[in-house]
Amino acid sequence: MSTPKTPRLTASDIAAVAGHVRRGLSVERACVLAGLPPKAVAEVLARGRAGSGGAARELAEAVARAEAEWEGEVLSLLTAAARGGEVAASEVKETYKDGELAQRVEAVKRAGAQWQAAAWLLERCWPGQWGRERREAGVSAEDQAQEILDAMKRMQDSVPFDPEMD
Repeated sequence: MSTPKTPRLTASDIAAVAGHVRRGLSVERACVLAGLPPKAVAEVLARGRAGSGGAARELAEAVARAEAEWEGEVLSLLTAAARGGEVAASEVKETYKDGELAQRVEAVKRAGAQWQAAAWLLERCWPGQWGRERREAGVSAEDQAQEILDAMKRMQDSVPFDPEMD
């Protein structure tokens, strides 16, 4: 079995791979979409992570930045879901009298806090305190759920809520 030839990565190749990783794809799937051989690019990436210079280092740095950006975006989405309060729907009703606007009422429905998102974040960020191992050590699921609800309440209380904001 022959090993894939190591490609000479151009700046546009690196940008394409990093762009796909930034959207949440694995490096392997990003290579497929960029039209690059995944195994060969993985070797270049490994060399860059190990300290090689040139395109290998540029690829490793671009992939690391893209992964961090994706992680930050997903964490923001999960945090927003855990807190709730995001606008889920809005509706404007206008009443006219004699052809002129008499009243305008905007109804905004906000999403409620999602305990599952909060639990997921807590369990994975602090597994020693919130993870499954803790339940196995004798903390009941009910006690842990109450702790999560209490933590969510503290989180909601710490964020000012302005019903006028979208």
